[in-house]
Amino acid sequence: YLDRVAIPQLRELLTNYGPGVPACLWWDTPSQMTAARAARVNAAVQALAPGILQNNRLGEGHPGHFETPEQRVPARRPARAWETCMTTNESWGFSQHDEEWKPHGLLIRQLCEVVSQGGNYLLNVGPRPDGSIPEPTLAALRAIGAWMRVNGTAIRGASAGPFPYRLDWGFATARADKLYLLVEKWPADGRLSVPLLDRPASARLLAAPDRALECEPVTEGAFGLRL
Repeated sequence: YLDRVAIPQLRELLTNYGPGVPACLWWDTPSQMTAARAARVNAAVQALAPGILQNNRLGEGHPGHFETPEQRVPARRPARAWETCMTTNESWGFSQHDEEWKPHGLLIRQLCEVVSQGGNYLLNVGPRPDGSIPEPTLAALRAIGAWMRVNGTAIRGASAGPFPYRLDWGFATARADKLYLLVEKWPADGRLSVPLLDRPASARLLAAPDRALECEPVTEGAFGLRL
């Protein structure tokens, strides 16, 4: 199989489409991939595209360049590049029997949590045999898109926030000199406590950028934003 199928297909993928294409090999290899077999595949890759990115699933002895936790967001930020692999229901491919669709709010929350930890959110789409996308998946993508049209600045191109722990009210991301607070639960009293050493120059809502929020010290090393 390696000599007649896998390695010839790798050669086709890595040589037929121009320099630097593809940029990444995302392995999802079977349990029969022994360390010796993985080494043969990796040798073929290195001969054709030694600089290509690879995930961590080729096989034993080949950690690749990034982690791929599946159906979960790690409790602690991984030490190197990573992406959470998630489905919109419970199946990776199309299943006419799987109606366990994840709520749109949960998918958005996972996206926020992943980016706040410096990861990528890889959301699976399982098409039907004719190539069409199930309506519940389309609805989920539309909901994420609608949310991103308002809040995408805090996600697209942003990096992990400065806090090494999950905040009581949500998550934080950053870009240059801006800190983005992704608030899942705004406190009942309208005051959001943010553990910052310095007072922010200003604070605004992405959904209402013309409205400035009040900012005041709460405790030493924390400032509060009032909605």
